[in-house]
Amino acid sequence: MDINKVESGIFYKFHNINFMKEALTHRSYCNEDGSCEKNYERLEFLGDAVLELIITDTLINLFPDKNEGELSKTRALLVREETLVNIANKIDLGKSIILGKGEEKSGGKERPSILSGALEALVGAVYMDGGYAAAGDVVKKLWEPAIHSIHNADFDIDYKTKLQELVQFKYKTVPTYTVLGTKGPAHKRTFSVQVDVHGTSSVGHGKNKKEAEQTAAKKALSVLA
Repeated sequence: MDINKVESGIFYKFHNINFMKEALTHRSYCNEDGSCEKNYERLEFLGDAVLELIITDTLINLFPDKNEGELSKTRALLVREETLVNIANKIDLGKSIILGKGEEKSGGKERPSILSGALEALVGAVYMDGGYAAAGDVVKKLWEPAIHSIHNADFDIDYKTKLQELVQFKYKTVPTYTVLGTKGPAHKRTFSVQVDVHGTSSVGHGKNKKEAEQTAAKKALSVLA
């Protein structure tokens, strides 16, 4: 783990480096190393709540004219797995996550659920180490590009509706969505959904069924459009 690189990436220097180490330790490592006592799941649970509050606080102040429904939709886009993974990749977080040998060999450092979980755990770690203000500074800096992206048309596209409109027009049928399963702890489920249309199948993942359906629809559109 490159401590300086992680701190530079999140614009924060830890007072207690153990918080950061815990935030980047996956349970697969603890399962293999008897000396490992803590993995990132508790900090991920905390970070998820802290992140949602900070994003809510930020949006309320940035967009005083938006109503509750608009703010809720924007927040959902900003805390979804896809957004977290993009941010994690920008700061090259995967290289610093401590995994068990089996998990690492199977591509764990690139797995969306692990990347997003570790990023949320880091937010929780900063909160524990420096309080709400410190966590707020980190989130606002890391999420700033994504927040600005809400002004782009693509950010608010309803891919599921667009796919249905396309399929009905071209093939006179409708897409079929199937939940393939869920994985992860109860507070951090990752849903997998498959959409079937006109002989093609696409799979999407998300923090809930709706988000997974949108991701699958987006992939299907790239194939059929």
